[in-house]
Amino acid sequence: MNSAEQLKALETYFQLMSMKGIVEVFHAARRAGVLEALAGGRHTAAALAAKCGLCEKPVSLLLRALNTAGIVQMTGEEYVAMPVLGFLSGTYQDLSNQYWDYLPSYLETGLPMQRMDDPEEGRKHYVEQARSLRGMMLPSAMAAAGMLGIGAQLKNLSILDVGAGSGVWGQTFALHDPQARITAIDWPNVLEMARHYAGQAGLGERFQSLPGSYHEVELESAGYDLAIAANVAHLETEDGVLRLFRRLHAALKPGGHVLVVDVFHGQPNGEINASLYELGLALRTGHGRVFDHESLSLWLRETGFSDPQYRPIPVTPFTMGLIFARRGLPRPPIAHD
Repeated sequence: MNSAEQLKALETYFQLMSMKGIVEVFHAARRAGVLEALAGGRHTAAALAAKCGLCEKPVSLLLRALNTAGIVQMTGEEYVAMPVLGFLSGTYQDLSNQYWDYLPSYLETGLPMQRMDDPEEGRKHYVEQARSLRGMMLPSAMAAAGMLGIGAQLKNLSILDVGAGSGVWGQTFALHDPQARITAIDWPNVLEMARHYAGQAGLGERFQSLPGSYHEVELESAGYDLAIAANVAHLETEDGVLRLFRRLHAALKPGGHVLVVDVFHGQPNGEINASLYELGLALRTGHGRVFDHESLSLWLRETGFSDPQYRPIPVTPFTMGLIFARRGLPRPPIAHD
């Protein structure tokens, strides 16, 4: 091993040790009640130790480690929780330990822990997950709106949001396009959440819903300008994706657009995130997979869309990308940054 290889190996070793260490510090802080106690405002290490029934010195060292990781912020002798803790709630509050604890069994059996791509099982789990994902996807949705010229080149849109979840994609686009109207498809309990967020954003009068499966609900023929399928394809088989694309093609007006948003490999800053996502998807679905953009673009062409264009969305988590295609004649290319 030459000196450059040795240095690279040492860097990788310290990255692994650091990631493992900060995860263990986070779990210890959560289990000891330190993170919950921090939610109440600013505290000294001594005050937190007393509140949680812990020893002051270990708590002080733990808080310093959390500070270096950006989980808490230290100002003088006081600590305050950082906004990242807002993402660490619901099914994500333990960094998805339930999936990773199951990984040895998955390696031995090949059987997933859950089948969230099954309609019945997915309905039980998806509301809380979609709520947590909303904040994670908001920067990507905002970036995509700018990349596509929503409210400028594309405006006065009738938007069909397929598998809408919290509604973050359609609602973000509607905030950029003051005349846009949204029709969201998802399960009834999920749509209740999406409607709540639409009301909070002042979009209540421009939001309507179609409860049920996006494979089965009746869609208005040639009724929409833009169909969004965000984080949907990876829950489908190839046949499922083709069936969905055909339905969207029939639902779009001539010259309307389809937008496919999903996780893709290829952005250097997001390769670890994308690989872990792909593995996590296999742990919680029966047939879920991360398709490459070439395959999805081919299937769009096969189902009648013209000139699909792929662009990575260059914001955190650096895993998201979009494919934009038109039902009808070719259109101008997507603007680059």
